[in-house]
Amino acid sequence: NDGTDWSLPLGLNGVDNISCSSPGPLPAVVGYGSTNRLIAFRTNDGLQYTKTTNGGTSWSSPDYVEPAGSRLTTANKPSLAFTTYSTWHTIYRTHLAYASDVPGGSPAIKYTWCDDFGAWQTPTDISAGIPYSNLDHANPCIAVSTESPFTVHIAWDGKDYDSPSSRAVYHRKNTGSGWGSEYYVLRYQGQEKPSITGLSSS
Repeated sequence: NDGTDWSLPLGLNGVDNISCSSPGPLPAVVGYGSTNRLIAFRTNDGLQYTKTTNGGTSWSSPDYVEPAGSRLTTANKPSLAFTTYSTWHTIYRTHLAYASDVPGGSPAIKYTWCDDFGAWQTPTDISAGIPYSNLDHANPCIAVSTESPFTVHIAWDGKDYDSPSSRAVYHRKNTGSGWGSEYYVLRYQGQEKPSITGLSSS
């Protein structure tokens, strides 16, 4: 009713009293239709998610985004977007970007996706395509343009390789055939924490 009334806060099933160091769970939410929602959040054990298909009346038990054995406890700052596309039925795809340290390297930006709230695909390190080391990648924001095939855009901030004491904004996109080698850098007065929105075209 245009914000006149709001529901009372509801605890998420199995997500109470999670163990998470500062700066906290940093939850992100995405949804489609009137009943389907997915929330991703960080914990001390790795990035987790929970989902509902009935408008929040009940939620699935939390599970991990990254598979056992490659789970990184440093995963943080999730950002979510979704798309729909049709084959013989409508498929709902959830896209996820997040920041995480990588073994033996600097913080990285990861991307993964799942269809119909199913299993997450093996994450891709999209910051690995930036030909500079120790850029301290952080604060990703994801958006998807809805043309066919949809285009995934991720913006984030990292050290400015020409002026390491400053930050710069980085951007890459995936047009359905992979991330390629193209990337963009916005460098002016140390930008941080970008926000990006997907529209109807790339």
